[in-house]
Amino acid sequence: KTSSKTSSSSNDGTVATESEQTKKSGFAQVKEFGTAGVASYVLVELAFWAIALPAAIAWYRVAEGTWLDFDDPADKAKLLGAGAVFINGVRFFVPFRLAAALALAPVVRRTFFDEAAEENLADANEASAEEDER
Repeated sequence: KTSSKTSSSSNDGTVATESEQTKKSGFAQVKEFGTAGVASYVLVELAFWAIALPAAIAWYRVAEGTWLDFDDPADKAKLLGAGAVFINGVRFFVPFRLAAALALAPVVRRTFFDEAAEENLADANEASAEEDER
């Protein structure tokens, strides 16, 4: 059998598979936005988990008909199994969360970071104008 993965080499002589390039390019794009990219990724992750965890708990309640009893070893085993399914299920959404962070990054930059940068620049200009007047 031959591998269907293609590889390419970069200028520094390293060889990366297509899937490695895809992974790097997504996070590299987030890094290109700097602090705004990181902030948007954090916001997307917080929103995702704020929805996913309560949904998982509600799903367990509906599926089992009872709440978890942590004193019961059988419920602990059910939690372990449901947790493994849940974690593997949310892996599917990683590319979507990354795409959402990339889409949100320009908005975060404009909303939170450009104004702060403009204010810092204005403060610096005022300070230099006051020094020039002296």
